[in-house]
Amino acid sequence: MPDLLPFAGIEFEPRQGLKYHAAFEVETLIAKAKDELAPGDPESFKAFLLAVMVGLRRKEIDLLEWDSFLWDSGVIRVQTTQHFDAKTEESLGDVAVDSELLELFRGYHARATGAFVIESLTQPKSGISYSHYRCQEVFDRLIAWLRQNGVKGNKPLHTLRKEFGSQVCAVHGVHAASRQLRHADIAITNMFYTDARKRALTGLGHLLKSDDKVVLLPQSQRGPNRTGYSPALGGS
Repeated sequence: MPDLLPFAGIEFEPRQGLKYHAAFEVETLIAKAKDELAPGDPESFKAFLLAVMVGLRRKEIDLLEWDSFLWDSGVIRVQTTQHFDAKTEESLGDVAVDSELLELFRGYHARATGAFVIESLTQPKSGISYSHYRCQEVFDRLIAWLRQNGVKGNKPLHTLRKEFGSQVCAVHGVHAASRQLRHADIAITNMFYTDARKRALTGLGHLLKSDDKVVLLPQSQRGPNRTGYSPALGGS
C-alpha cells in the first residue's frame, strides 16, 4: 500500500434524511381528482387511484390487467403475466384495497374494451431494454394535473405511492406498510416511507387531573394548613 492512501483525509458527507413528508392533503387531492379527472379523463383517474390508494408503481399500473382484481377477496394481485414481470420476487403479491375502490372499478370493468385496466391505443412491447409505457400519454396528463395541484418533485406519480405507504403506516404501523408496499426488507420501509403523523403519547396525562371533589380556594380564604384546598360542597 502507498504511504498516502487514496482518499485519505476526505470525510464522508452527512447522510441525507430520506423520510417522506407529505406536502399536500391527500383527502383534498382525492376529492379534487374525483371532481376534475373522473368525468373527463377516466383513464388518468384510474391511474391516480391505483397509485394513491393501492400504491402501485408506474409499470405495475401500465400493465395491470383485470384478472389481477380478486373481487371476492378484496385484493389486487400484482402478478407475472405475458406482458409484466417484476424486478424482484418480493414485488409480487396481494394488496388489500378499500371496498369502495373495488366497487368503483367494477363499474369500469363492466365497460372495459380490453384486458388492461388502463385503456390505451399503444400496445405493450416485450424484450426491449428501455422503459416503454403503453399508457405514456395518460401518465403525462396525470403528472401535469398533479403538479398543478401541489404534488411537486421529479416523480409526482411515485410520490402518490409514498403517500399511500405513509397513510398505511400511520394507521396500521410499519409492518403493515411494508407488506402493502411489497418491500423486500422492512428496513426499506423504515428508511423511506414512514411518516409518523400521529403523536406518540404515553397516555399518562389523566394522572395529573385534579380530584373533582376538591376545589381551589382563593388565597384570602385558605385555612391554617395553607394548602389552598377545601372539600367541595356536598362531598364527604
